Order: sequence, then C-alpha cells, then structure tokens
Amino acid sequence: MLDIKLLREHPDRVREGIKAKKSDPALVDGFLSADEKWRKEMKQVEDLQARQNHLAKNWATLTEAEKEESKKVKDGIKKLEGDIKTLETVRDEIWQKIPNLPSEDTPVGEDERGNKVLRKNGEPRKFDFTPKDHLELGEALGLIDTESAAKISGSRFAYLKNELVLLEFAIVQYAI
Repeated sequence: MLDIKLLREHPDRVREGIKAKKSDPALVDGFLSADEKWRKEMKQVEDLQARQNHLAKNWATLTEAEKEESKKVKDGIKKLEGDIKTLETVRDEIWQKIPNLPSEDTPVGEDERGNKVLRKNGEPRKFDFTPKDHLELGEALGLIDTESAAKISGSRFAYLKNELVLLEFAIVQYAI
C-alpha cells in the first residue's frame, strides 16, 4: 500500500503514476473523499472525548443538566465510533486497490513491447534442438502432473510428484 502521507500531499503525482499502470485514477479521489470524512469523524470523537473527560473530572460539582449531557456525549461517542469503523473499512478497501507507483525512470508503454533493453551480458546460446520449458521437462520426467490437477482445480495448476516434492520441501526447509 502507498504511504498515506503521499496520497494526501501529492494526489496528482499518484494519479499520474497509477494512470501509467493502466489503473483508474479516480481511486485517488475516492480515497481522499473517504479519508476526509474519516478524519472529520475522528476529530468529532476526539472533541467529544475531551468534553467527556472534562465532565468526568468535575463529576462531583456537576449540575443535573451537565450529568445528562455527559450521558449524551457518551452515546454520541459510541455512535460516531460505529460510523468511523464503517468509514475506515471503505477507506481501506479503496486504499488497497491503489497500485504502487512506477519508478520515475520506468518507460511507459502499451505492453511489454514498450520495454527497452538496458544491458546484455553475453550472447544467448544457440542450440541444435528446440529447448523445452520447465513444464515439458517436468511432465516428461514424471515430476509434474497438470492433467490431474486441471480436473480438480482448473487450468494453470499442477501437482508436483516424486523427487520434485522432496526438492521443494528441502528448499522451503533451507529457507526457514
């Protein structure tokens, strides 16, 4: 999530950045609107809490009207706290939809054809055969099963089998 200070202080910069990522710049306006409402409600709660603290501190010398006011202040705080939770949920949902900003030196393009090569290290190897990707190799060696996995959870899913499972567990264990 983006820094809330950046969103509040530089909304135009955020709009431009998320527009470059093909996201909706209106998210910024929605966030700022929800955030402003949330901040106003928080200010009201803080003011009511200050009033309640003042009344509680001087409880022995209060009149009946002031004691009644104290109860109303307490009820007002409870109502506003419920509203604040709702506003905070809405604000946070919008906030989570706002993508991170691209770096300033990142070129903006329609798709990956807009990328540019910064450097190359050596030349790609030339093979006298067609190389296989990891999925083809895994299926040929009996280490990956995509057909069974697709029946259970849909396409783009694979089961790891045999030694590949042990290798994955070993890598996870090593990382831990």
